[in-house]
Amino acid sequence: MMNSGFKAILLIVLLFFFVSTRLTFAQISEDNNISEPVILTDARDKYPLGQYLEILEDATAELTIDDVTSPEYEAKFVPCQVENPIFGFTDSAIWVRFRMRNETAKTEEWLLEHGYANIHHICLYIPRINGQGLSPTSEHRFQETLTGILHPFDSRDIPYHRLVFKIPLPPGAGQIVYLRIQTESSLPVPLTLWHPEIFAEQSRTELLTEGLFIGMMLIMAGYNLFIWFFLQEKAYLYYVLFVLGVILYYLCAQGLAAQYLWPDRFWLNHYALLFGVFGVIFFALKFAATFLQTKIQVPYQHNVITCLLVLWVVILVQIPFARYSLVGRQEALLAIISFVWLTIMGFTTWRKGYRAARYYVLAWTLLSILTILWALTIFGVYSNFLLLKHGMSIGMTVLILFLSLALADRINVFKQEREDAQADALQASQENEWLVREQNSILEQEVAQRTAELTRSKEQAEEDRRIAETANQAKSAFLANMSHELRTPLHGILGYAQILKRDPSTPTKQLHGLDVIEQCGNHLLTLINDVLDLAKIEAGKTDLYETDFYLPALIRGVSEIIRIRAERKGLTFCMDVSDNLPDGVHGDEKRLRQVLLNLLGNAVKFTDEGSITFRISELGLPIADLKELKNSNHNLKSEIVKIRFEIEDTGVGISPEELNTVFDPFQQVGDRKHQAKGTGLGLAISRNLLELMGSTLQVESQVGSGSKFQFDFTFPVVQYGVRKQTAIPEQISGVQGEPLTILVVDDNRTNREVLADLLSSLGFHVIVAVDGRDGLAKAKDSHPDAIIADLLMPKMDGFEMIRRIRQTPGLQKTVIIVTSASVYKEDRQRSIDAGSNAFLPKPMQVGMLSELLQSHLNLRWIEHKTVTETGVVEQPIVFPAPETVAELSELALIGDVNELADRVDALARLDTRLQPFVVRIQRFLKRYQMDEISEWLENDC
Repeated sequence: MMNSGFKAILLIVLLFFFVSTRLTFAQISEDNNISEPVILTDARDKYPLGQYLEILEDATAELTIDDVTSPEYEAKFVPCQVENPIFGFTDSAIWVRFRMRNETAKTEEWLLEHGYANIHHICLYIPRINGQGLSPTSEHRFQETLTGILHPFDSRDIPYHRLVFKIPLPPGAGQIVYLRIQTESSLPVPLTLWHPEIFAEQSRTELLTEGLFIGMMLIMAGYNLFIWFFLQEKAYLYYVLFVLGVILYYLCAQGLAAQYLWPDRFWLNHYALLFGVFGVIFFALKFAATFLQTKIQVPYQHNVITCLLVLWVVILVQIPFARYSLVGRQEALLAIISFVWLTIMGFTTWRKGYRAARYYVLAWTLLSILTILWALTIFGVYSNFLLLKHGMSIGMTVLILFLSLALADRINVFKQEREDAQADALQASQENEWLVREQNSILEQEVAQRTAELTRSKEQAEEDRRIAETANQAKSAFLANMSHELRTPLHGILGYAQILKRDPSTPTKQLHGLDVIEQCGNHLLTLINDVLDLAKIEAGKTDLYETDFYLPALIRGVSEIIRIRAERKGLTFCMDVSDNLPDGVHGDEKRLRQVLLNLLGNAVKFTDEGSITFRISELGLPIADLKELKNSNHNLKSEIVKIRFEIEDTGVGISPEELNTVFDPFQQVGDRKHQAKGTGLGLAISRNLLELMGSTLQVESQVGSGSKFQFDFTFPVVQYGVRKQTAIPEQISGVQGEPLTILVVDDNRTNREVLADLLSSLGFHVIVAVDGRDGLAKAKDSHPDAIIADLLMPKMDGFEMIRRIRQTPGLQKTVIIVTSASVYKEDRQRSIDAGSNAFLPKPMQVGMLSELLQSHLNLRWIEHKTVTETGVVEQPIVFPAPETVAELSELALIGDVNELADRVDALARLDTRLQPFVVRIQRFLKRYQMDEISEWLENDC
């Protein structure tokens, strides 16, 4: 069925384009007799001229009035045998002549009307009477009147929408009249002679009729447009467009558009009728497809409507470019096909039981018949000018009225269907009501049972939540207490290690032991921090501290630490840093450093030979990501950069099975030798921190070939200059000026002694207090320059002591530094809110304490001069030979710590004068400050 439908469509298309270029007809007689003249009398006011006409077809369209009035062409005029001859579509010019004699008593002027308004060119030739009779000769001079729809409207003798000419003819006189007619549209010749008064009355009646028709069409269009606005039903919209197309066609066909809308717009006069026909048929097809629901009711036949719509669009495109006659033929033929098919579609859907199609079928059947006769008339096959003039108007009027009834009936159908559906629903509701009652008791029992289960589940969930919350609180309290208890002895260990290392009397051989003590203490502190970090992450208490920081400094600092660790194991550490990285970025510098040190430290730990590669590269940020980022942060106005960090090693690698658990806490991979070197928290903490900062840690690994960890970070770029701070000497022996007083408040004896010894060695006068109440009293008595206080103390804790100090006159501006083993954000913020100036976690670092004191007290330190083991003050530095200095500088640049240490020891043995130089180099080496060695050798040597 599908194939037959497409064959029918193809046949229609071929027939359409073939016939549209061929049909042209004329209705003239082969009889060469001369027609009788029109005798004008007082008894008649109107004379149809069809049978009085003589016609000459000029196939070349080049003959002039002198040519057709010559003896050669006189004999070629043929009498017309029909009342209104129609020549269809022709390229010829038609010459028409008729004779007339005025035998009236008074009428001296008659009106000649061409009843078809859409003639492009029509010229009236009236010979001037020379008193020698009516026979035309070449000596006659003709009065010419040229008009048509492609000529200015004011060129017409009578300002009327159809073509009307004045013919002066005194009573008793005779006249011969010539007309030359040429048009690209269908060419009918409906000529009528009118008495002027009768024509005026007739024209007024016609204008009234035409106005009523147009008014009725506008009312129907407005009414259905109003309905469409409320219902949003496409059928009403297509109906309105169809009616507007009918109005446009009618105005153009009757010549009203040329008179009232665009009298001098020749282009519109030329093509408006074709656009009107397109509008009528195209929207009639759209209306039918929607109204009849052809896509659902008759889907195969709906394809033909689609094909017809495509053909009409093809015609629409041709209108401004193709020949008028060709487009006119195509429209007439396609109109016949379209209306016949729409009638068939109406019958088909009606037969299928679609009740709304009945009015549609009645309307469209009549219009289809009228359309076929109209098209045959246009082609000149069927000669009925009244049908050409009024048939389509009558048909359209009936069609529009019936379609309005069809639309109203469609609403009734929908209403009836809705009522039927409601009745069915009511019946179904009644039928199901007893089922509902039957099930109510069962449902009530089930609901009660389910409610009881949900209540128990809710109570159990609440109990589980309470237990879990209590466990979390206990865990947090336990970790906090353990952290405090572990940090307190570490404070003493690391504190005295730093004090003894700063003591000039400490023998050099014991400095190595103090370094070991300090390193072990720092390692233990790192483990404590890792456990606390993991606990914070799991409890959701981890916070980010985003600031502007200097990215190159962070990368350089991390790289130097890892480079030293790698070289100790004999590994090659490679850096691959993109050249276009920004200097200043905004983010959490501390957490980023922690992640990088974790990942790079793991790479060193699990690699026994080969290399560690650290890559940092800038990635292009996709436009979608940039928009999403800026939409999520409305205050973000700076440039955005996306940076990728990659850590690749040639270590033991990770098996596919272990990749699934490598990020679990306390989970270690690899052999026992490597597992013994850590806690298994680094990767878990790193992954959780990255997710908290909006990134993802990815890993690729193969056993025996190494691993690669990778993550991307998106940073806002900021303007950041490297901050220049007042340098703090490496060895401090005191403070310039008068000694300052510092009050140390701590209930732990070890902590007090560590701080007291450290501050005394720096030249401060130290006062100690054993709790908050004691500290408040001594602060009031001594008015110290600074107070260093613990938080957790008996009798009065540090928070209360700080608040009371800030309320004491004379102590409101005293510098207060809080030092505590608690590292939770809440304690830090509470101490700041209470009035402290800074927070220093335990165990404290001498360098951090020195920086805080220098910052808040505006100190100037006295640098300690190194004294040798013999007690002699260090002598002025004597440098070795320049080539030796160059070699040492090169070793420092490449980071060869072992070779540099050996060369320095050799220099000390060779020449005792180089001892101060050697001591300075060894001081740098102790801290692995290779860049400082290189810089010092280049600048001072």
